[in-house]
Amino acid sequence: MGWLTWFLFESVAALGALLGLVLFALLVYWRRSGRRRPLLVGLAAAAVLLTVQGLVVTQREHAGRILLSIEKDLLASRTGALAAALAPDFDAAGMDRDAFVQYVSRQLQRLKIRWLDRWALFLVESDAERFVVSATYSADVASGNFTGNARSVWSLTFVRRSDGWKIANIRPLHVGSVDDPTWFTFD
Repeated sequence: MGWLTWFLFESVAALGALLGLVLFALLVYWRRSGRRRPLLVGLAAAAVLLTVQGLVVTQREHAGRILLSIEKDLLASRTGALAAALAPDFDAAGMDRDAFVQYVSRQLQRLKIRWLDRWALFLVESDAERFVVSATYSADVASGNFTGNARSVWSLTFVRRSDGWKIANIRPLHVGSVDDPTWFTFD
């Protein structure tokens, strides 16, 4: 079911490629048979599918959009987008929303993220009011004498609030060579 959601609602390129092939086949059929009705129905169906895809925003797409703004801020050593994305009842290892933003701000003073690349974003759990994603990153970081590429995997829990989807929890699953680290492993 995940691939079908991705195909129908998230990937313009995949849906567009399939629709292009089908419409090309219908165009050839029309040119050979003189019957244009299948081509017109195909064009109408393609328009409807592409419109629906443009209007529907999946939970994974919501997460991706929120994370993109946070990633841009982290590259600039800012925490504004992170603070805006966190739910009022956010909790990460006993840190509330404000304490977590201060923690990240302190970490950004110690290290510089030179580039950040999200490799994967998978929907792990989902229901109408809450969903969990797993995000895999590769980043080039510099901190003191250390400069290098670090791979990390994060679990993020999103909850629906009156002002949209907000992050209720962030948990590191893998950072560098450390599996299941705590927030204070690298202090």
